[in-house]
Amino acid sequence: RAPMLYGGEYTAYDDMVYTRPDMEAMAEIVETYCKTARESSDLNEVVGTVERYYDIYDRFQTSYVLAYIEYNRDVTSEKWEAEYQFCMDHSDDVDADLEAFYMALADSPIRDQLEEEYFGAGFFESYDGESFWDPGLMELLDQEGERINAYYALCEEADSVEYYSPEYFDTYADPLCQALIDLVRHRKTIADYLGYDSYPEFAYEFYHYRDYTPAQALAYTDSIRSEMAELYRQVSQSDVWDAGYSRCGESAMYDYVASAARAMDGLSLEAFALLETADLYDISYSNKKFDISFETFLTSYHQPYVFVNPTGYRMDCLSFAHEFGHFVTDYAFWEGSWAGTDVLEVFSQGMEYLSLFYSDGADEGLLRYKLADTLATYVEQSAYATFEQALYELPEEELTTDHVFD
Repeated sequence: RAPMLYGGEYTAYDDMVYTRPDMEAMAEIVETYCKTARESSDLNEVVGTVERYYDIYDRFQTSYVLAYIEYNRDVTSEKWEAEYQFCMDHSDDVDADLEAFYMALADSPIRDQLEEEYFGAGFFESYDGESFWDPGLMELLDQEGERINAYYALCEEADSVEYYSPEYFDTYADPLCQALIDLVRHRKTIADYLGYDSYPEFAYEFYHYRDYTPAQALAYTDSIRSEMAELYRQVSQSDVWDAGYSRCGESAMYDYVASAARAMDGLSLEAFALLETADLYDISYSNKKFDISFETFLTSYHQPYVFVNPTGYRMDCLSFAHEFGHFVTDYAFWEGSWAGTDVLEVFSQGMEYLSLFYSDGADEGLLRYKLADTLATYVEQSAYATFEQALYELPEEELTTDHVFD
C-alpha cells in the first residue's frame, strides 16, 4: 500500500543529499533575519522570514541526522566520523542562533500580532531578558563536548581488547572511570554556572523535558528496588530468556514487524509502507555498525528513519518493533513528535506489546520473554539511574576512581 499521509510523495533515503553545513553563511543569514524580525512591521514579511529561517535550521538538523546515521553504519569511516563531529560541534551554535532569532522576534513591533496569528499567546515570554546561550555557557559546552569525544575515543580504543577480559579491566577500567569523573566534574560546573543545585536538575529540565524532579525519581527507583528486585533475581535464573535467544536472521526480523503492521492496518500499515518504499531503515548485520538501535527524524524530508544493530537472535524482532513504534509516531505527526523522552517511550514499548498479538512470528515464549524484559528494564534502568544520580551528588573529594569503583 502506498504511503497515504504524504499523498504518495516521498524521498528515498538513497536520494537524500548530505552537504556539510556552511556555518559562516548560516551566521550571516541569521543576522539578516534577526534584523528583519526586530525592525519590520509587515506581518507577511516577518512570517516569511520565520519560514525561511526554519528551513535553514531544518537543513542543518537533517544534515546532522544523515551524518549520524552514516557514522553509526560504519564507525571505521573517517569521512563520516568527521562529518558527524562537525555537526555535533556546531549544534549548540545553531540552537544559540535559534534563541537569538526568537529574542529578535520578541522585540518586534508586531510581537502581539505574531503571537495571535502565528506562534500562540505568551510564546515570547521566555525570550525576554538575557540570552541563555551566553559566551561563558558556550565555552563550557564546547569543553563538555571535548570530554565526551575523549571518552568515546577511549571506548573505541578499548574495543581492540576482548570485552570483560582481565586485560580489558587492567588496561581501561581506570582511564574510563577517570574520563567519566572528569565529565561529571565539568557538568557540575555547568549546572553551577546556570544556577541549578545539581546537574540532574538541569538535565531533567533542559534535555529530558521532565515534569518531575530527581528527588521524585529516586523515590520511584527506591520502590522498584524494594518491590521488584527480588522477583528480578528469580526471573534472571529462569529459562524464560531462551525464547529471545534462538537464532533469527534479518528476513525473519523484517517479516515479524511487516506482518504486525499488516494486521494492525491503518497508520501502522501506512507507516510501514513508507519505511519499505523509501528504504527508511537499516536492520542489517555488520561488524562495522555502532552497537546501538534508534529511530530518528529527517526534518527537511518529513520522514523518520529506523536503525537497528541486530544481535542475530530473536530479541531483534522486538528491537525492530520498538523502533518502528517511534517511526509510526513521527509518521503520524508528520513534523515529528516533540514529546519528552518518557512520553515517547510509551509508543515504542506499546508497539512491542502490540506486535506480540498481531505478528505472525509471535508466540507465548516470546511474550514471556518480553514480560521478563520489561521487568529487567524497570530494575536495571533504575539501578543505572540511582548510580548516576549518586555519582553527580558526590562531593569533590570523593570523586576518585577508588571511591567510584567502591
